[in-house]
Amino acid sequence: MNQTSVDAVREHRKQFPALANKSYFNFGGQGTLPRSSIDAVVATYEYLQETGPFSTAIFTWLNSQQELTRQSLSNEFGGQASSYALTQNATEGCNIAMWGLDWESGDHLLMTDSEHVGVIHAAQQLQRRRKVELTSANLSAAKTRADMVDLVVRELKPTTRLVLLSHVLWNTGRTVPLTEIVDACHLAGVPVLVDGAQSGGAIDLDLNGKDNADFYAMTGHKWCCGPEGVGTLFVDPAALDTLQPTFVGWRGSIMDYSTGQPTGFNPGASRFEVGTGAIPLFAGLRNSLDVHNRFADSKTRAQMVLTNANKAIKRLSQIPQVACLLQEAESGLVSFKVHGVTHRDVAMRLDSEFNVFVRTIPTPDCIRASIHYFTTDDEIERLATSIETILRR
Repeated sequence: MNQTSVDAVREHRKQFPALANKSYFNFGGQGTLPRSSIDAVVATYEYLQETGPFSTAIFTWLNSQQELTRQSLSNEFGGQASSYALTQNATEGCNIAMWGLDWESGDHLLMTDSEHVGVIHAAQQLQRRRKVELTSANLSAAKTRADMVDLVVRELKPTTRLVLLSHVLWNTGRTVPLTEIVDACHLAGVPVLVDGAQSGGAIDLDLNGKDNADFYAMTGHKWCCGPEGVGTLFVDPAALDTLQPTFVGWRGSIMDYSTGQPTGFNPGASRFEVGTGAIPLFAGLRNSLDVHNRFADSKTRAQMVLTNANKAIKRLSQIPQVACLLQEAESGLVSFKVHGVTHRDVAMRLDSEFNVFVRTIPTPDCIRASIHYFTTDDEIERLATSIETILRR
């Protein structure tokens, strides 16, 4: 069903239990599970217990569940199914790529000043343990998309081994010109790792084309509305052999079962998977992706995200004390300042008094609302009027 009318959205939202009793603007932190995805996880756990949970038959079935999940990710985001490693979240995917390179003392890692704390801390550990040079491109100073490209390129050095950046900046909602940045870095012989925590499921991606970074880490629990604990790392086939697995286990290994010994790594990105995981969660993610696609294709949904985000910017900007960081939406993240009050206090009161869920961002100090394709005009109005009420009190 590719209808995008108000009635279609209202009917579609009935599949998400969490939307029934609140105005939810935290998809950038944790998405809302469809009821059918919850059921899929439970049913898979029940099947495991009834059939196994450990047997030759169930082991073959578990492998098929992983392959189905990789194929589902490939259908959604592009590229080959074998290019997807199944992880727990985007941060784990970033760590796999960061620690998998053969770093030498004095090598240079370039990131930006707008990365998430999890990735920042991982980079600092890499700097400490591998004695690499760590610097940041000042993307927060960019006025245009061309500025973003220039700010990254000017920081490249002959010793740069990796560029790490987010596709959608988690604090401001800006979307970087990924194609242009990747092309410029590749021209300099530098691979690119993308933190896609705020892009996967929110913008239209083609990891086999316009968004073809060397490494692209995503999570399933945010904009994809899958269960927490499932993510992925896309590894471009041309870059596969530049990484070595850091954590090693049976799932990423080729085994000689006659001797019980490993003989090498899997040929695709699954070589970066380690050991036993919560396979039923994969069923939940696949179902969530199906729920989205039954409503509309990824391009249509991404355009709806932008349309709704622009509605939020327009309405919030009508409040004199509110200043949105962007005047035109570039993603589903709408960050804004409320003058004369403490942002944490506003966010807590929106939650406790109005059942409106947002979050605060430390740098820049602001409030962030995550706007999805099924966010309604009524919810946006409730967010704005609740803030107006708080400001009047």
